[in-house]
Amino acid sequence: MNNNFKKAKDQYENTHIPEELESLTSKTIKKSKTKNLNKQISFLAIAASIAFVVSINVSPTVYAICMDIPVINTITQIFTLEKQEEISKVYDLKLEVPNVIFEDKDLEKRINEEIELRIEEAKKSGILEAQEYYDAYTETGGDAQSFRPILIDIGYETRYISDETLSFMIYKVQTVASAYNELYFYNIDTKTGQDITFESIL
Repeated sequence: MNNNFKKAKDQYENTHIPEELESLTSKTIKKSKTKNLNKQISFLAIAASIAFVVSINVSPTVYAICMDIPVINTITQIFTLEKQEEISKVYDLKLEVPNVIFEDKDLEKRINEEIELRIEEAKKSGILEAQEYYDAYTETGGDAQSFRPILIDIGYETRYISDETLSFMIYKVQTVASAYNELYFYNIDTKTGQDITFESIL
């Protein structure tokens, strides 16, 4: 058995490999390595993109830095600055606060202050209305333990962004006996700082 194995081993080691086959094998190995490298590069690029999107939505500093990059200038003008969630026996509040970044810092400051004020007013009025409804419910014999908290959902939706225009909406959705909405629209000419109206378009 050992002699047969040694003979087969010697025959294998002394077998001549044609140059064409050796060249084809080397090319195949290189191609496989290149393919794997491309996959790794693609994976890293996707991961970096995801990390970039997360950074933009989490860090205002990263967002501000992005404004210096012309390629992405038009997609970094509005982002979520803050998220809140408060749950009590009276209300279930979900709140999302937007923040805008413009080249015109005076315009940026004015719009962000308006947003902050409007959202704070919507929050206060929503909580007050929920409390009034809860008080009326319990005072008329309703069981406090079975009361379902009033949903108050305050947030924003981006409608349009370009170098010249930013359009978005702030909303408040509140459910009592039925749901009702409050909507506030912003259509801003970022070059002039003026609101865009039908009259200004016509």
